[in-house]
Amino acid sequence: MSFDTLDTPAPDERSGTTDHAGSAGCPAPMATEPVWQPSTRYSDQPMSLQTRLFGTGGVAFIGLLIVGGALFTWTTYRIAQGRGLNVP
Repeated sequence: MSFDTLDTPAPDERSGTTDHAGSAGCPAPMATEPVWQPSTRYSDQPMSLQTRLFGTGGVAFIGLLIVGGALFTWTTYRIAQGRGLNVP
């Protein structure tokens, strides 16, 4: 076994040509593509439009409660007119 045979990249299985992608530390291309499979985790499940609208409506309702509470409990004070003040 000589140095030249160790340094020569392996031929590509699909086309029969020499592929230099695997020689620089990069993985060689896979013969089969990975197949996507849905996750079983709850947080990875898709969210429906109804769920999104319900969440948006809930946030808007809480915001309106805060603004409404601030507006309905707002108190104004007036300066007393004519009580003990010597204003001509």
